[in-house]
Amino acid sequence: MSVPVDDTLCRFVRPADWSTRDSRPRPGAFKQPALSVWNIDMLDQRGVAIDELRIEHLGACGQAHHTAGDYVTYARQSGLKVQVVWRSEDEYVAEPWRQWHYAHVQVEATSGPPQFTAPYRGLLATNCRHSVPPD
Repeated sequence: MSVPVDDTLCRFVRPADWSTRDSRPRPGAFKQPALSVWNIDMLDQRGVAIDELRIEHLGACGQAHHTAGDYVTYARQSGLKVQVVWRSEDEYVAEPWRQWHYAHVQVEATSGPPQFTAPYRGLLATNCRHSVPPD
C-alpha cells in the first residue's frame, strides 16, 4: 500500500553524511538501493516524537524530512520511478525499533539503476522540507 503523498517522512542522516558547510545532508545520505524512512505523521498520531527513535546507531544522527510526494516527484525529475510503501515487517525493521514498526516506510526504485542516481540524491539533499543536524 502506498503512503499518502502529503505524509512527512524522516530519513536519519549519519554524521559522516552531513555537510556542516551547507547545513544539510550530503547526497550520499540517500545512496542505497532502497531508503528506510519513518512516517512522522503516524508517529505523531500515537504521541511518539521522532527523537524517540534515535537509539542504537541512530543516536547521533541528524534528520532529513521530505513528503512521500517529494520522493516521487524528484525521482520523476531524475528519470527514475520509485514507490513509497509501508514496510513494517521484521525483515525491514530491526529489533530495537520494532515497537514503531507501524511507521516504517521504504522508498524503493521500480525502474532504473539498482542504486539511486546522483541527480536524484542531489535533489533530495538540497530540497529537504526540514533538516536537523547530527549531534
